[in-house]
Amino acid sequence: MIPERYAAALYRGDEDLLPATRKVESALLGAAMTVGQMPKEPPRPEDFSSEAHRFTWAAIQALWARGEEPSLTLVDYELSKAGNLDRAGGPGFLAAHLDSTDCSDIDLYGRLVREAADMRRLRRLKQGVGV
Repeated sequence: MIPERYAAALYRGDEDLLPATRKVESALLGAAMTVGQMPKEPPRPEDFSSEAHRFTWAAIQALWARGEEPSLTLVDYELSKAGNLDRAGGPGFLAAHLDSTDCSDIDLYGRLVREAADMRRLRRLKQGVGV
């Protein structure tokens, strides 16, 4: 069942209600690298709207899965080791996630990223494009 707020946005075709979440995604990436924590219900890499964010989040998750707290240095290293640093935007773009990070609610950021991904999937379904 489609949540009512999503259904209403899709029915109206209101693009403003379909979140462009790059800022929230960046805040989540920066918060994870700053506090070395993950949301209780973390989004999947494919929930991020840009390839650079997907690669960065996958690196953060890989570190976390090995019991290592993600930090800018470790995420940079993880991306470099996998040959994905350029695909993640390079060192400058990676560090930019730390610029405006508010680490007050990493769980909220995770939820917003997941909800935005759900809305993008619903929009693609409405447009007749596969999920």
